[in-house]
Amino acid sequence: MIPGPEASREAAAVLLGRELSAPVPELDELLAAHLLSEPIPGRYRSHDLLALYAKQLAGTEPKETRASALHRLLSWYLLSVDAANRISMPSGWVLFPDEFPLTGEPQAFSGPHDSQAWLAAEHSNLITAIIHVSEHGPSPFAWHLAHALRAHFYAQRSDGGALAASQAALRAAEARDHPLGRGMCHMCLGFIAWDKGALDAALEEYNSAKIQFDRIGYTRGLAAAWNDSAEVCTRAGRVAEALHHASTALTFHTDYTPSRAVHHANLAEIFRIQGDYVASQRHAQEALAIAAGNGNPQTAAVAKLEAGMTHLAMGELATAEELLSEGRTAAELVGSQNNLYDALSALALLCVRAGRVAEALNWIEPLQDLLDLGTPGFAPEDLAETAIVETYLAANRLDHAIEFGATGLARRMAAGHGLTVTRLRVVLGRAHAAAGDFVAARSLWEAALPHTIEESLPERADIEGLLADLQNCAGAE
Repeated sequence: MIPGPEASREAAAVLLGRELSAPVPELDELLAAHLLSEPIPGRYRSHDLLALYAKQLAGTEPKETRASALHRLLSWYLLSVDAANRISMPSGWVLFPDEFPLTGEPQAFSGPHDSQAWLAAEHSNLITAIIHVSEHGPSPFAWHLAHALRAHFYAQRSDGGALAASQAALRAAEARDHPLGRGMCHMCLGFIAWDKGALDAALEEYNSAKIQFDRIGYTRGLAAAWNDSAEVCTRAGRVAEALHHASTALTFHTDYTPSRAVHHANLAEIFRIQGDYVASQRHAQEALAIAAGNGNPQTAAVAKLEAGMTHLAMGELATAEELLSEGRTAAELVGSQNNLYDALSALALLCVRAGRVAEALNWIEPLQDLLDLGTPGFAPEDLAETAIVETYLAANRLDHAIEFGATGLARRMAAGHGLTVTRLRVVLGRAHAAAGDFVAARSLWEAALPHTIEESLPERADIEGLLADLQNCAGAE
């Protein structure tokens, strides 16, 4: 009955209509008869031929019995994903189907590490379940499960299974012309496209989601789609467009506070990037107030990081360090490698600004480990490579700065991360200038300048000053 490759003891209890904590002696009997294996404690598998035979036997059960068992299992999956998200990724809100009530209770989690471990363990089962119900029903579970897992797809790096599941769910929603289901699946596909570096494709998916949500006046979905479009535009360096999307997101009322906190944090980030620190502070304070009322560490990590970055941009290092340190602590508490990535980047930059280069070097060590693992940041603005190059430059490790910066620049250019590309060109140019290669420095700064002019970024004045200094040096010679 379980669509996926393995079963947990809790899943077996759910299928049998028992309490989650109830014993399942049938599993022990099957283990003793060597009809099941337990490769990991609490996870059960059978040989492919035995699994096929078991499915054939299950087909002989009355249809109503099979349907009820599957409904209990799918309900448990959806309720448990919701419970996990509320702990470790509250902005990844879960919507329950209106077509039928859910049954049972969710998996109980002791904390974020427990919830993330459950999501990782059940990943293959959840993917297989989405594809199964997309093809065989009940199809609403397909789009609700896919949408519930969208943040997990991104946080854990999406794979072919996530794409296949989201596409299958979309086909099922399109077959019924279900606007909510179609919108939810387009949101999933937007996350996956973004993760793969296809930013234009991600925007297309979010725009498709807006169309579907607008058909039914689903404001929470519209707010999410506009906000996610803003995040993609920020990453692409289309900052003015990002501001439009993020401002529009806030016009849609949503009573889900983690989403509002993220929306305000994103606006604070965009205004800071544009150099409007008054507006940035206003939205950062809104995000902090919402996070304080919400009480979730992941929401606090997002809000404190952005508030700290605003103070850092304003040169208020003591306040910035307090907020960024609290943000790092919150990220570690919730077990979010994505939020930790952002916090480490910011703390390294702060230490460079404060002249504490040895501390900055300590911060970039775990940051480089996260980069090597392919971990993405949570914030749309990605400061990791810039922070590392600035740290090497401050430490006078010019070869490291140039080598790492060139590799990062090539990778970000290929991914279309326009904002990071511009910043890397600026700091990498500084490294080349420090090494005496003024031709390379000029080339990098001249390549960065048009983007800062087009988007009215404050870095324009810095680049023009650097180029003028080069010109003056050349004239003096």
